Amino acid sequence: VRMAQDQLVNTRAQVADQTRRAGLAAERAAEQERRAVEQVADAQRGLNDARADAARQLKALAEQQEDMALRQRGALLSIEEAKTRLDETNADPRATDLQRRQALLAYDEQVEQAQDLKDEAADLASRKAAADRQGVAGSQQVVEATRRVVDAQRDAREAHHLSARHPRTADRGWPRSRPGQTERKVRRGRG
Repeated sequence: VRMAQDQLVNTRAQVADQTRRAGLAAERAAEQERRAVEQVADAQRGLNDARADAARQLKALAEQQEDMALRQRGALLSIEEAKTRLDETNADPRATDLQRRQALLAYDEQVEQAQDLKDEAADLASRKAAADRQGVAGSQQVVEATRRVVDAQRDAREAHHLSARHPRTADRGWPRSRPGQTERKVRRGRG
């Protein structure tokens, strides 16, 4: 009888220890799931921010193109003015050789500046066309943010499955994401 009682005490101690360890494992799994759900939300916010930033960058490129068009028009007017001064200086019999060379230099500088603006405009148009082809969804920052959302969703699914194996975590009051729910939103292009 004494041996049976000792065995019963040992069994109860083992059960209590196993229950305690199972409870700790359940708490760790629930905490891991909670953190994973937070990471999905953070990644989703990051994706939304990346989309907004990419849209702002596209708008900024369009505004830069408008500004460039105005600068090019101004450069053409400056060329006309410099050409008029050059012609007037060359037609003036009292103009010195130095005045003629200065007028020619001013004209050449305006032509050079207009050419530089033309080159800048071509580069800007190329960057704008590439950005337009990519669109918001294809921008580097949105692609990277989407990858982070997908990774966070995968981690959340894994944490959810781990937590589901521990029945004590079934009702902790923490929001549980359904696996794939946010991922489907991302694929549809919604936040």
